[in-house]
Amino acid sequence: MIAADVRQDAASVVRALTDAVPDVVIATWGGTARAEMTARSDLDLMCWNPSGAPLPEVDLGGGRYLDLVTCSGDASLLRSWARTNATDLHAVMFSRPVGGDPALLPAFQEVVGALWRDATLRAREVVHLLATATALPRVHGPHLQRPEKFGLGGTRGWTALGECEALVDGRLRHRTTTAALTALAARGEADPCAPDAFAAAMLLRRRCESGDDATYDDHRAVYALLSSLYLTSARRLLSDRLPWLRDHAATDVATLRLLSDGLLGDSGLGGAVPPDATDPQAADEGRSETETMLRVFTARSHRDVAALLASPHGGSWWVRHAALMNSWTDAEALRRIIRHTERSGDWWGDRNLVLYAIRHPNSSFDLLDDIVRICPGLRLMDLEAVRVRRATLDFSDHTPKLRDK
Repeated sequence: MIAADVRQDAASVVRALTDAVPDVVIATWGGTARAEMTARSDLDLMCWNPSGAPLPEVDLGGGRYLDLVTCSGDASLLRSWARTNATDLHAVMFSRPVGGDPALLPAFQEVVGALWRDATLRAREVVHLLATATALPRVHGPHLQRPEKFGLGGTRGWTALGECEALVDGRLRHRTTTAALTALAARGEADPCAPDAFAAAMLLRRRCESGDDATYDDHRAVYALLSSLYLTSARRLLSDRLPWLRDHAATDVATLRLLSDGLLGDSGLGGAVPPDATDPQAADEGRSETETMLRVFTARSHRDVAALLASPHGGSWWVRHAALMNSWTDAEALRRIIRHTERSGDWWGDRNLVLYAIRHPNSSFDLLDDIVRICPGLRLMDLEAVRVRRATLDFSDHTPKLRDK
């Protein structure tokens, strides 16, 4: 194992990788590319390794995690690989090359450019980002992991809005989140306070992660204000870009209103929803992937979720991910998602679906047994999540008996 002290600097890891395998392209992405890392941030790197030569393991030290997204194969495989799931798509689309073979860079940049020229892909991702950043904290509630990042009003929602600014515009400019939110606010597509709200959320996150006495609960009143500003900004962006999304996401306005009036409403799904908008059986054959995804995000019964997962687009990564963001998704539907991964063999692409399934409020002992039994290459974070969830389920099983006593 190659030791690399890169607590704040990716350069050491890049050198370790390229010294071992020179014919690669290494890029930063996510918070690393935006220079928005905090004490608990992963180091986000993407490696295009056309030859498939074995890469060395890199130990960051200090308890930090290297999120190294890797793809082997030629440029055409890189392009198709990036489309398999949102994590790898973002690692390529929002990549900032920092090392490797200069001769490979033009082919890499052409793949990035082709993804950005695909308006349908970008429109789907805008909807996916807005829905996920809002649905995840509502599904997990007080049990949400790292609420200072993933909670409503936390930094993740604001960085998602910043990425949406680039996606609707169609040009990657490597803006910081503050610059992207400033641009949205100047166009009236975000609350004027959005840049300041993100700065406040980032400050609170740093305090929560610094090891002092500050916690998310200590700042609930501030986060309530930040969440209101986030929802207002997300609705403004969606409303202004509704015609573009309708045209490019192959989704009608009624379905988009499931997001704007429902999920992005201040009270969750309490907003006005068209009467037939949640019917999972209607026009299955003609429904787009984005429309199916949105209906799964906003489904209001476990039967609706199950029916949509059984529809023509039900095996899509984006549709299955949406099911993991819905509290109505029951234990059997979660097991169905994992079984789909087993049949397809796409363990790398579905790695985060496995983690979200483990942590879902409706996960079960049977689901955890399935995951441990059939999922190869579970990460340490996955195994820890299984351990924590088992303990929670065991406690829940015994709680009624304790109450009876």
